[in-house]
Amino acid sequence: GTAPMPAQKVTAKSVKLGQVDLSWAAPVFDGKSKVTSYVITATAKGKKTITKTVSGSLRKATLTGLSNATTYTIKVVAKNSKGSSEPVMVTVPVA
Repeated sequence: GTAPMPAQKVTAKSVKLGQVDLSWAAPVFDGKSKVTSYVITATAKGKKTITKTVSGSLRKATLTGLSNATTYTIKVVAKNSKGSSEPVMVTVPVA
């Protein structure tokens, strides 16, 4: 097996202050090894990086503790026992 392909159709929206709701679709190909987790990282210049790891069976997550009125770059990485996918990046203005 190999590391999985990247998650697909990653969307991010901020409807509450300091929060981002993310959703995604599973990779096209998991490298013949089940995706065990998705690691989500939110970064913004001069702000604390927020990281959240969720189960490979999930297709959505909510990040909290983000700074208000700040645009974040959010990376989603799919992981399996063989390694990590390329990151998928989206930018989202946090409420």
